[in-house]
Amino acid sequence: MGRTEQTNRGRATSRSRYSRREFIAASTSLVGSLAYVRPGAARSSAFAPEIPEATDIVVLGGGTAGAIVAAAAGSRSSADVLLLEAGPDYGALDNDGWPADLLDASETATSHDWGFKGRAHPAQSEAISFGRARVIGGCSSHNHCFVAIGDPSDYDEWEKLGNPGWNWASVQPAFDRAKHALRVRIPRNDELTPYENMFLDRANESGIPRLRDLNDPEHKVGAAGVPVNVSHGVRWNTSFAYLDPVRRQQNLTIAGDTLVDRIRVRHGRVVGVEAIIQGRSRFIEAGRVVISAGAYGSPLVLMRSGIGNADELRRLGIDPVLDLRAVGRHLADHPILAISFRGSRKLDRHMIGFQSEHWTMNGQALARARSGLARDTFDLHLITTYGRGRGEPDGRYHLLVSVVASRSVGAIHLASSDPEASPRIEHAYLSDPEEYDVTAMADGVELAREIMSGLQNAGWLLDEVSPGPKVSTRAQLTQWIKSVVGPYDHAAGSCRMGPSNDRDAVVDSAGKVHGIDGLYVCDASIFPRIMRANTNLPTAMVGERIAAGLFTPR
Repeated sequence: MGRTEQTNRGRATSRSRYSRREFIAASTSLVGSLAYVRPGAARSSAFAPEIPEATDIVVLGGGTAGAIVAAAAGSRSSADVLLLEAGPDYGALDNDGWPADLLDASETATSHDWGFKGRAHPAQSEAISFGRARVIGGCSSHNHCFVAIGDPSDYDEWEKLGNPGWNWASVQPAFDRAKHALRVRIPRNDELTPYENMFLDRANESGIPRLRDLNDPEHKVGAAGVPVNVSHGVRWNTSFAYLDPVRRQQNLTIAGDTLVDRIRVRHGRVVGVEAIIQGRSRFIEAGRVVISAGAYGSPLVLMRSGIGNADELRRLGIDPVLDLRAVGRHLADHPILAISFRGSRKLDRHMIGFQSEHWTMNGQALARARSGLARDTFDLHLITTYGRGRGEPDGRYHLLVSVVASRSVGAIHLASSDPEASPRIEHAYLSDPEEYDVTAMADGVELAREIMSGLQNAGWLLDEVSPGPKVSTRAQLTQWIKSVVGPYDHAAGSCRMGPSNDRDAVVDSAGKVHGIDGLYVCDASIFPRIMRANTNLPTAMVGERIAAGLFTPR
């Protein structure tokens, strides 16, 4: 869930199928006691392993995909595997060393963010945050736990773009494996808050059918409680799901607090990595390197290594190794915004009463809907969130609107060869020449208003706070959209997958970087086109698929 969502929701607690008392008991059984892992605890790794001077395989980044690749390499091969993570590694879950905010699925965590910033649209004067997690498990340790697949046609399109083996029939088994590992569950209707159930009922009255499973590939348009990767209230990240079962493998070393500077290449083949360990630069020789630093981090590592636009690299004093101009380009995300309403006293009472008896997750109702431009499937997400802002006497009830078939793409650039320097991120939301994104977003806001008007007419919601009644014409609505649009935090596509004759591609269908032997990328950056879904589960699927190709069972 993106920063717009975080801004617009309060400190509501989270919910699963347990009462509050049962949740406390279940959490104590699962993770010891949450009291033992304090928010704001020291952000350093639980362990300081001995890092070898040479190894067979290095995985750069222990995030959603990197954890999966490293676990597969360690368990399926006899090779020595080294996983390097820039953020802390808190060890296995049962060590009781994890900060509480990373465990608590009731809130989107922000404590381990990289701190990337940029502008979402030229109409905005101030920079906003583009969230990415710097910790083992990556964004799967920080996110809102929404588990979405998108539409099967998204992946069929991947194959049509020149990537054999990436159609829906081919990737579905990897999705199933990832869902099982991440303990994905579907909330029951009686677990949803009164506001969420009211929204789903009203969406149904507006022609959006209520579904049991929002990820059922047979259904296009529909609304339901969102599947989540939550176990007994704990955000079940890829570190718990994939690394914990193999942490004692003798051939796997996991090193946190280790920032990768660059890859070294000799005669067209990777030979190792340079990493900063305890403030000192070290070279680690390796036979194969898999970069899993995310849609922001992976292109930055490549560019610092001399792999990218040669002219831009020279201007930064970096000697080009390979003029691969697609690196950092085609950066995609889903634009998102929120419309907001004041809640009535009776709705506030219903919500407070429900939350006092249930462990609740904020924003668990989602509708997949069509704009006027959509044809065969959906292109919008409508998501409920709620909260009470500081000094506000009544609750605020929001409906987030996102264009998930977005066409606008931007780029990420190096600002410096320093690996700790902030990059220049240009997401270019709503910039597609056909204006599909801004038109679909306006349709989505109008649909959201229509749905919410039913709750207003029934006395559950009061006045619209944002954009408010003064934004009434289509022109006014379009201008408002440009002023408030933000990121869904689904960055993808900056190292696109495609055939070698595709000038917009960085890696092939196996994740291998074009022109460099032994070098791979495996994360959301290789998506050839962003799917109509939150990116966490698709990224896990990519990790499963790339790992299966690189490391067959022993």
